[in-house]
Amino acid sequence: MTGRLRPQTGLLRPQTGTLRPQTGLLGNQPRPQTGTLGRPDEVELPVIVLTSMFQVRGRMWIRGAIQTYLGNEQKHTLSIYNADVLGMEASNPAARMNQPEIVVMKKAASVILVEVRPPDWAMMLMPRTESLVAYTDQFALMGMYHMPTDVRIQDFAALSAMEFIAVTDVKVFPLFQARPGIVQTAPIALVHKTAIRLFHTI
Repeated sequence: MTGRLRPQTGLLRPQTGTLRPQTGLLGNQPRPQTGTLGRPDEVELPVIVLTSMFQVRGRMWIRGAIQTYLGNEQKHTLSIYNADVLGMEASNPAARMNQPEIVVMKKAASVILVEVRPPDWAMMLMPRTESLVAYTDQFALMGMYHMPTDVRIQDFAALSAMEFIAVTDVKVFPLFQARPGIVQTAPIALVHKTAIRLFHTI
């Protein structure tokens, strides 16, 4: 990076309260920020989903390893609960709203940022990491990209068996005139491989 890109200020703050996805009603008892739900392979995670126009911040329920869960071909949408939705561009008239549940089309989720590191069993990380900046249509994403040991850097995204590529220690730089409140950093990101337009090492 040359220092020209700067993350926006105003990192969103966690909201209180939890939504029970099976009922659509706010739960009376708070849940831990991460924790199992009824089954040992389920976990609730605070996430931020970035689409081309919106940032959706809330909580998502994951079953099994995140990449496998997201890569399920039968799964076409993502439900985000207790959602704070920000229209990212300053010119977007849909500035902000809060909804108990927002459904995001999976193909539209270019980046899913996880705000706390998931349990080890819920995250599959390749052994090799490379320090890269990858560019989507809206963001530059700087971090440690995880990939197989035997793949060329030039091919890691195109040849990825996973629909979403894992990145750790992520910094987010908007490539547009953004409203305050865009996420700046996250310990984990899952970047949709088809959203990557170009990338380079750092």
